[in-house]
Amino acid sequence: MELFKKKAIELVVGLAITENKDPAVVPYSPAKLEILRDEEPSLPRRICGKKKKYARVLSNMLSSLEEEKRANVHSLIVVKDGEVIAEAAAPGYGVNTPHLAHSMSKTVTAIAIGMLVDDGKLALDEKVSAFFPELPFADSRFAELTVEDLLTMKSGVPFSEIGVVTSDKWAEDFFECEMTSAPGETFQYNSMNSYILAKIVTRVTGTTLSDFIKPRLFDPLGIKSFFWEKSPEGCEKGGFGLYLSAESFAKIGLMLLGNGKYRSRQILSKRFITKMLLTHSLASTDKGDFNYGYHVWVARDGSDYLLSGMLGQNVWVSPEDGIVVAINSGNNEIFQNSPALEIIRKALLGLDENTKSTRAEYKEYRRQVKCFFEERRVTHPEKEERGLLYTLGIKNKHPFDINWEPILGEYVFPDNNLGLMPLFVRVLQNNYGGGIEELELYRKGEGLYLTCKEGGVTYEYPIGIYGHIETEINYNGEKYRVRALGEATLDEFDNPIYKIELIYPELPNTRYITLKEEESGVCLCLSELPNQRIADKFLESFSLTGLAGFAMGALERKLGENFIEAKLTKAFNPMISGIDKRITDCDEIISEKNKELSERKESSGKLINTLVSKFMGEDKSEKKAKKSEKDTSEKGFLHRAFKSLKSKLKGKKKASNSYDISIAPAASDDDTAKNSSDDENKQD
Repeated sequence: MELFKKKAIELVVGLAITENKDPAVVPYSPAKLEILRDEEPSLPRRICGKKKKYARVLSNMLSSLEEEKRANVHSLIVVKDGEVIAEAAAPGYGVNTPHLAHSMSKTVTAIAIGMLVDDGKLALDEKVSAFFPELPFADSRFAELTVEDLLTMKSGVPFSEIGVVTSDKWAEDFFECEMTSAPGETFQYNSMNSYILAKIVTRVTGTTLSDFIKPRLFDPLGIKSFFWEKSPEGCEKGGFGLYLSAESFAKIGLMLLGNGKYRSRQILSKRFITKMLLTHSLASTDKGDFNYGYHVWVARDGSDYLLSGMLGQNVWVSPEDGIVVAINSGNNEIFQNSPALEIIRKALLGLDENTKSTRAEYKEYRRQVKCFFEERRVTHPEKEERGLLYTLGIKNKHPFDINWEPILGEYVFPDNNLGLMPLFVRVLQNNYGGGIEELELYRKGEGLYLTCKEGGVTYEYPIGIYGHIETEINYNGEKYRVRALGEATLDEFDNPIYKIELIYPELPNTRYITLKEEESGVCLCLSELPNQRIADKFLESFSLTGLAGFAMGALERKLGENFIEAKLTKAFNPMISGIDKRITDCDEIISEKNKELSERKESSGKLINTLVSKFMGEDKSEKKAKKSEKDTSEKGFLHRAFKSLKSKLKGKKKASNSYDISIAPAASDDDTAKNSSDDENKQD
């Protein structure tokens, strides 16, 4: 088994099972180094005209998106014939706020490759190995790997997304993998293909991918606010990590729609765009209704194409209708089999030019835009008090909600590996805070504040009661905007609960906090969206065979069916009790709890570590297992183990007429083979 897969198992065990404070398997280096400001709107917008014409269609589309429970749209912009005909954003988000694009970044990397091809500095059939003379190539087939193979996801390399958090030598590990197929043969979606393309851009140009693409693409499109995360090796991630607003991505869609031209400026040649949008790889139907071009998804019937990133990031282009839709979301979607995308395609593909809407329909459309996803929010803000004194500014328009008074205080927590940053982000960024140590809720003037101490660092969040309040945090060197909203309410049993929503407007991820009063303190309940379902899909894609699969199966048999899944669910939805710091023996209580936790972890940890380490080692048994596909099954392994034991018993009986197998020299391969052969003959 490849080292990065072993480390992935180690990460899952440390994060969800043994609950290590810092389960990282590679050294941490900050990736998101900038706070991004909103872009200035620049695409044409008209109050009348097309917005009124298509109001009924757009209104129905927005309603369907809100009704689709899986969608969780953050922002959406619809452009037809170069004009914005619809834009909407959920509370806390905006179409001009730079948002993590995930795999939509791949298309921008492909555009950079296209520019080098246009310049005559790169050829699609060039061998990739020529750009990496310093790296050893474990498989001779790498000699045939071309730039085009990377663009079409046909590299045959299994070192993929999982390597992001299990390796800090991405290029080296990419080329040291045993290939699963020859280059150019099989479609195998892999973000590391895009990363190698990003490395090629830097080596051909002598500059960073960001510095190359800015004057060639972003400046002509009027895009000023962007950021591209870099790998531990210092190169842009290529296949993900790019932050652009929905409107900025709509401009990229318009450039593709214009065959490389945007507002009379030719940015990319029509020849390369044509190649880019051809079907080069046939994707399986479970990936959705699209095949693959050059880092672009192309409809199977050729009618439309798509830029797609996980968790609901999409740019959809319908050439025949002259429509570009850019959408940012925060859901559990992988690839382009997206319910939100289905709704958009159904509403806008083949849009009737003769469509008309009434004044009432246009009014309803405008109401929906204003309240987009308002009813789907987890926290509900208090209504602002109105009156002359508030209007004149004599009284604060946002008075403190006294319902928060009972929960105000400082609480201390036993050892844990939790954090207010969503777990998905912490894993993806390899950025673990070291566990929540203390949490305080307090009033400052008319404001409500939350501070959280994680790993010795204290973070402060002003909490809005009547709307989100924004702040900025530096989370172990990474910088994020955070918008917070709180609500004091009652649960289904009429017990007071306190909800806090932490929105990260640059990310697909949202953190939800629920606090409940307890006799000695408070119960802290955390959840997030996207949630553990994305982890389930990740585990499904990460197939474990051979002894690794047996090890994980043995772990579940010993500790309970679906043990790992249950642990991951708990990791995404943890609950922990905090002790009120005002209690006299607070320190003693925490100390006792930590002692209990340590003993429990030590007890269960021995079993878990023994099972995992026993079967994760690169020993003779594993090497033998690799030689035969039949040995990958649990039954095959048990059968071999039984035969080996039986063979040793017989050999020992001949030597001493005893079944004592306590300590004996290992048999040679020849002896083992001979014994096995004798056994089979006797059975026959």
